[in-house]
Amino acid sequence: MTSLDELNKIFLSKITDYRLLAMTDEEIKEDLLGYFKSARAKFYRCKNDLTIVEEEINSDLTYFEIEVLVNLMLVEHITPNLLSSENLKQSLSDKDFKVYSQANQLREIRLLLEGLERKASKMITEYTFFDLGKENL
Repeated sequence: MTSLDELNKIFLSKITDYRLLAMTDEEIKEDLLGYFKSARAKFYRCKNDLTIVEEEINSDLTYFEIEVLVNLMLVEHITPNLLSSENLKQSLSDKDFKVYSQANQLREIRLLLEGLERKASKMITEYTFFDLGKENL
């Protein structure tokens, strides 16, 4: 069985989010569990059981499966930043310079999100073809 802590450590090693400093360990685990559940729903082609039993995934996941899930969790982590009402409010109410800055920030977040989604989609496609060669033997 693969532990959620292992998955969370890999995820946390890929981000820098100062918001986490103000959170308790329990709040962080809760956030990451939400990201995992959304990622699991998008990785419906996974050949292993992704059910959680006592803070462990009910299967031994391969490194590639873990990497796919982490990338999908990154998408879930970035999405709220793009959809933040604070970002939208600032871009709609500030003066020209700040509007331009906020617009650039939103554009960069959107581009990052699109890149992460493409990467995750590509990984899932590769994953679905892993055993194709074995079936033809």
